[in-house]
Amino acid sequence: MEIDLTPLIEPALQLLGGTLMAVVSWAAWRLARRFGIAIDADTRAYLETALARGIDWALGEARKRGEDVAHLQVRNAVVGRAAAYVAAQVPGAVRHFRLNRDAVRRLVEARLRDLG
Repeated sequence: MEIDLTPLIEPALQLLGGTLMAVVSWAAWRLARRFGIAIDADTRAYLETALARGIDWALGEARKRGEDVAHLQVRNAVVGRAAAYVAAQVPGAVRHFRLNRDAVRRLVEARLRDLG
């Protein structure tokens, strides 16, 4: 007595193919997530560096002109110059995090507040 398993081969291959596809998709998702996080961390680091340098540059420019950074008008100008510096120096990071002009200004303002 012989048992014909031919009708089971096609469903078994479909099941195996589906399982293999799911495993490959999961592995690709994990790799993308892992490297995506690394890219985000690197991009965030150079954005932070650009923010610090932009603030230092804008404060230095204001001080060169003898402006009192404590005045609101001068501080607003410093924020604007620093934000423009960041946007010009690291446009890729600005795009990566989908930051608009106001968001960059808020980041600069927050760091200026931290400086006192």
